[in-house]
Amino acid sequence: MNNSLKWYGATGHLLDWFTDYLANRSQRAVIDGVASQYLPVTSGVPQGSIIGPLLFVFFINDLPEFIPNQSKTALFADDTKLYRSISSISDYESLQRDISSLNYWSQNSNMKFNTLKCKVLAITRKKRIIIWAMQIYNEFNKKKTSV
Repeated sequence: MNNSLKWYGATGHLLDWFTDYLANRSQRAVIDGVASQYLPVTSGVPQGSIIGPLLFVFFINDLPEFIPNQSKTALFADDTKLYRSISSISDYESLQRDISSLNYWSQNSNMKFNTLKCKVLAITRKKRIIIWAMQIYNEFNKKKTSV
């Protein structure tokens, strides 16, 4: 997070404030009045905080720069869409390489994508639909033909 803040120009007291804000946090769960032990929180931003969404945007805003091929990205809140027209095997392979680039970004950023929410959606006018199996984190995505 500090690297993202520095990239956006945060220095001095401002950077120190953010560093202190995000450091040395802990959390616990309370279920039916019984509390767990406090455990350290080593990543993320405080949920429910006013500044949390802004910090998240700073953090993921460079994600599209890691897409080397012709795929396009759309970011909205915490959703990311990667899309492209596929009319050949080489288009499919390019999209898979772009997904692999997202894997690389994810690992370097310590931000793992939720593979249960990752889907492949084919949009076509053709009667015979070919839906390519895309792979993220060595898992194949669920295929969808409708939303």
